[in-house]
Amino acid sequence: ITTSPMEMMPNFLLECFSVGVPAIGYKTQGVEDVITNDVNGYLIDLGNVTSFLDHIEILMNNSQLLTLFSNNSLLRKEDFTYKSIGEQVIAFYHKIIGDLC
Repeated sequence: ITTSPMEMMPNFLLECFSVGVPAIGYKTQGVEDVITNDVNGYLIDLGNVTSFLDHIEILMNNSQLLTLFSNNSLLRKEDFTYKSIGEQVIAFYHKIIGDLC
């Protein structure tokens, strides 16, 4: 669970996913890049505490959904390996400057 309104690179979410723990967080930069709503957790409108608590309760009371999100979290962690991030950076530079890099 992350309630921070600003997380540019929420490493703790990646740590959670690496052991299969789904997450709930506000729709903010960084968090939106890691959590896929209704797949490996929930994204909540910033400041909507009621919705935040409701979604915690949903996961607490639905073990099948929790297991599904947990399995999806384990899959998502592969998008953030050193190799994956490195490949994305190289692809970005190739897109910007072509074959000059």
